[in-house]
Amino acid sequence: MYKHVALNADYLELLLHQYSNQSVEKVVEISCQRYRPGHKCKGPAEISVQCEEKTEDMITKRKIAGNRDDCLQLLFECETMRASPVACKAAVHVENIILFLLKKYRSDGQGSTNLTLLGTSLFYHLVSKISEDTRQYPPTTQFFTSCVDVLGQEFVAGKPNQSLRLLDTILQSPRLSGMLAPHFTPNASPDIFTKLHCKVVEAAWTRGTDVAFMLLTKFDVQLWLVDSNLSLSARAQFLEGIAQALYVIGQTPDSEMQMIMGIYKKHVMYLLRYQFPDLYGNVMKMLLKGAADQSITVDLWNTFLQTVGCDPTSGEDRESKCQLHLAQLRDTVGSLSVFFLQLRMSTSAHLLFGLYSRLPSYIFALANWLGFVTRKYIIAVRKSLGDEQTNSVTEKVVYDLWQEITALFGPWIKPLGGPQFSWPWIDSDGMYALQMVQKFSKSVEVLIKHFPGQTSYTLALLWSYYATVLSSPKIPEHFLNSYHAQFTLLPWDKYIPTLEDFDLMLKVRETHPPASASFIGRIVNLLPWQQIFKKAQSSQSPDSNCRLQRNILCLFVQLSCDKFLLEFTNLADLLEEASTFSWDNLDAEGFSEATKWYQTNCDPANVVADTSDPAGCMLRLLKSAAGFGTVALSSSPEVVTKHCAYIHCLMLMLCELARCKEVDLTRVSAVFSALLTECEAVTVTGAPAGSHSYYTTRMWTEIFSALNCCSVPWATAAFFKTLQCWIMESTNLLQLCAIATASASLADVGHMVAVTEACLESYFFTDRASSDGAGWTNAARALVVPELTRTDFINSCVQDCCLLTLFAYSLQTLADMQGLQQKMQLMDWLLYWLKNTNTSSSENEAKLLLLIGKLLQLIDSQLYFGMEENARNHSVELLQGIVQKLVVLGEDKASAGLLGAIGLGRKSAHSIRFRFLCRAMASFLATQAPSYAQLRLQPGAPISVIDSSQLGASYKAAVPCTDIVSESLPIQVIITPPLGKPSDTAMQYLNQLKALLKNRAYSTVHDDVVAASAYIANPQHCMKNAPQLLWKLITEHFPNTYYLLVLKPS
Repeated sequence: MYKHVALNADYLELLLHQYSNQSVEKVVEISCQRYRPGHKCKGPAEISVQCEEKTEDMITKRKIAGNRDDCLQLLFECETMRASPVACKAAVHVENIILFLLKKYRSDGQGSTNLTLLGTSLFYHLVSKISEDTRQYPPTTQFFTSCVDVLGQEFVAGKPNQSLRLLDTILQSPRLSGMLAPHFTPNASPDIFTKLHCKVVEAAWTRGTDVAFMLLTKFDVQLWLVDSNLSLSARAQFLEGIAQALYVIGQTPDSEMQMIMGIYKKHVMYLLRYQFPDLYGNVMKMLLKGAADQSITVDLWNTFLQTVGCDPTSGEDRESKCQLHLAQLRDTVGSLSVFFLQLRMSTSAHLLFGLYSRLPSYIFALANWLGFVTRKYIIAVRKSLGDEQTNSVTEKVVYDLWQEITALFGPWIKPLGGPQFSWPWIDSDGMYALQMVQKFSKSVEVLIKHFPGQTSYTLALLWSYYATVLSSPKIPEHFLNSYHAQFTLLPWDKYIPTLEDFDLMLKVRETHPPASASFIGRIVNLLPWQQIFKKAQSSQSPDSNCRLQRNILCLFVQLSCDKFLLEFTNLADLLEEASTFSWDNLDAEGFSEATKWYQTNCDPANVVADTSDPAGCMLRLLKSAAGFGTVALSSSPEVVTKHCAYIHCLMLMLCELARCKEVDLTRVSAVFSALLTECEAVTVTGAPAGSHSYYTTRMWTEIFSALNCCSVPWATAAFFKTLQCWIMESTNLLQLCAIATASASLADVGHMVAVTEACLESYFFTDRASSDGAGWTNAARALVVPELTRTDFINSCVQDCCLLTLFAYSLQTLADMQGLQQKMQLMDWLLYWLKNTNTSSSENEAKLLLLIGKLLQLIDSQLYFGMEENARNHSVELLQGIVQKLVVLGEDKASAGLLGAIGLGRKSAHSIRFRFLCRAMASFLATQAPSYAQLRLQPGAPISVIDSSQLGASYKAAVPCTDIVSESLPIQVIITPPLGKPSDTAMQYLNQLKALLKNRAYSTVHDDVVAASAYIANPQHCMKNAPQLLWKLITEHFPNTYYLLVLKPS
């Protein structure tokens, strides 16, 4: 019979391959369907068509024919065979014997040992007679099946002593498992239940999965556990057997092993739930070992998580009867920490590349498990404390919990030190690592949630752990990105860092990769800064508060140089807010360090940023921290140093920015001018009483020192032009301090001279030269001419027409002179300066009068005390030199050169009043010195005959001469007879002065010309009246030029 079945099976298989579609090419003829009249058909068209055609496989056809022949032959043989009458009688006798045995066994109450032995022997005897031939023949199969079923149900099933023998029989004859398995009842033998189970487990590999699955379904583990009241060791032994089976099945069982795997999984969970948590530790160890060896399925892990109350998909809590208590949770956390650390340290590959490549399939389940255990543990610890706990106790508990959490997640997320630095994972494992970091961050969040009073302390522990363990100067940024993605989600708005925390922030910012700096920037944006400053002021010592503010400012400065943070975070708003904080405890040293770092690393264009531009926020914060605009800070002893550091920072940034040719120097100059105005405001209103000079000197020193660093000519010129203009417009700044500072600080002599001149001009803008020249006394005292560059300084003054500076220098020099020769040398200098100064505009014409007046004063002084003949001749030479210069200055057009000789010289740039003054003084001085040998020193000395009608009343009043001139006499009457020959030069200058009466350009000074001519013609006026005439002309034509007050005759 079985042969017939086999032949039919082969026949069905051959039929599947008898026909197949084969690609063939066919030629199809297509004839014409219709004919047009006169059309001659050439025959049908032939078209090649590619198609698939049914094709019979001839080899398969022959095999089918042979198969059918064999089948017919077998049928013929079967028809000729007849069942043996003896066999039929024997089957009937066997059935009768079995029925009699059952009846007798039941009538005796199933207690007869002999009958039981007879029944079991008959059962196994019949089983042994079943062969492949009997199984293939239905009549014999039915006979044996019915006999075995009857005997098995009565004498084998449920009998403790038959389970092992039946199992052995099934394993020896796996083909009979379907017939014998229904009588296998392992629960009837609780003492050998584990042994039976182990044999079935082994059979899964030796006898086939079908047999093993059929047998495993007979094991009711749950009933066995309840009924047997087994010891813990027995249950552990049973679990160990299952564990070994699971290890053999492996991580990815095939389809045949999936059914067996499902039964093992149920058995493990039955063991776990029974008297939980007796076998909780054993199951967890089994799972951990299987994961470490990659010999257990992930599905078993998920089932385990469900059993203990953890959702395997989200890691959140779910209802479960298996609840872990505090002791189990603490042991779990500890054992997991030790296990994963040992696994990490077990091989060099794990040490260098982490655990993720070892356990890729289990990461999600393990991450959920670690997160679940940590969360449950934190909650259990919090419940154990109760509600009434001091802050110190909870802080100690939080610290202990933190240590355990970091020990648990450490092997997964932290680098390990050693001879070769070991990173926690490789780049390709970043997706897995992110899940573990996420669970770690969630654990911290749970710790914060259940210990809200220790939120800041918890975050401080996390920050310290990140800065000292997780991050390092050489760590690749993909590690940091995983940390940052989760850590930024924590409630940093409740974190109040300590001084040590800020120290760590600065260290990380300076030494760690840019990603760490970006992370700090995001944290800083979230911190409660108002609370930080308030707590520091109320609870810390001044020294600690100073260090704290120093660190905070340095941190702000360093973060502000990150353009990404400024543009894409709230850092700009934070910096604006920080400018309103109280920085009164910040020391000068810390502020100077911050400004130096900012100036070195920031974009210098920030200094010209608009108010709405985030790039300028840090400068506004530095300005506030320096104390600009705050009265309270102005009284601090270190305020000057902070102000100066801020000024120096801005000046260096301006100089750096000005080096770029593309920059708009107008904006740079505007910022520079605004800085000067701020300095002026601080000096006038913010400095303590009596400290204005000290403040101003320090600030000017910083400004000038920074300008020395500007090495680009066009930028330097722009700065000093702005400085000069600002100084001229300033009325409150202490210019004398600037004069003294410029001499000591500026490296370029030309810049030194220009600044000094501007300061002097601004100084004398108001009436500061009153009180008989006290203003010039202070100015001369403030001027400091460098000894090494004195000649260059003087030459630069002459070249740039800085006459106020020269005059101050002359006063300073005169104060130190004692002998006649030294003063004569000074007069030579003054004349030299006067002759070589090129005053090509009307701006400096009044300053020339200082040199002229000082020369006349010195000459008058010499004449008053009497002079030797050589000194007298020297004075005459000086007067002649003064006259020559005055004549040139009084010209309407230049007479020098070829064009000047023919009357086409350049028109004078000097004002009418100045030219008139120069002509009047030249005429008077020429009259008093007719020649190199003569000098009119006394009234009434020999003089040319002059028209007395031109004697002006005002000038007569200045020098009375009633005994010589009678106003009642006719105009042409000469009271004093002529004494000597007139000077042609004097007459020429006087006539040129009188000629101005006919010049329309001089119509505004007509009366002054008449009065001056009369004064010059008055014989009672001599050389000693020259300073008086000059002063009279100054008061008439330069009345508000305060620096000329020094020329007022005493």
